[in-house]
Amino acid sequence: MPDPLTLMLVEKSAKSQEAFRRFFQSLGLKVLLSVSAERAVNRIFDYPPPAHCLVISSLELGDAAVAAFNALSDPRAIRNVPGLLIVNQKSPAIVTAARCDDQRRIIFVPMSVPEVLDALGQVFTSAGLGAQWQALVEAPGPDAGLQDDRDSAG
Repeated sequence: MPDPLTLMLVEKSAKSQEAFRRFFQSLGLKVLLSVSAERAVNRIFDYPPPAHCLVISSLELGDAAVAAFNALSDPRAIRNVPGLLIVNQKSPAIVTAARCDDQRRIIFVPMSVPEVLDALGQVFTSAGLGAQWQALVEAPGPDAGLQDDRDSAG
């Protein structure tokens, strides 16, 4: 498993991808990028996995995002991977179709920092990564531990 805490972000729009990447990096997370939900799910189940968490934006990917998100909780999956699904509040069909549990949550846009911190804390803790998450959240100063190479895509 990669170190430090790493998430793989799936977003089709380059502009949104950059905004999300900067946001998650500002929280101290390493961010890998993908435009394909199917490819990201295939990669997240690699050994060793490239990321601790899969974050999928349904804003442009729609049903493909939900399918990838739901694959994370498939009982046939080799690993139990935490995930977040980013959803527009005006998309009730996506919310209804998404299978949420302790390790998989929905975040609505517009997102607030406290909501994202809470959701990430819940999924990381449920996946046994709570201590790493707490250390990151409690690190001194903004962007503590950020490195310039954290935006490398996989």
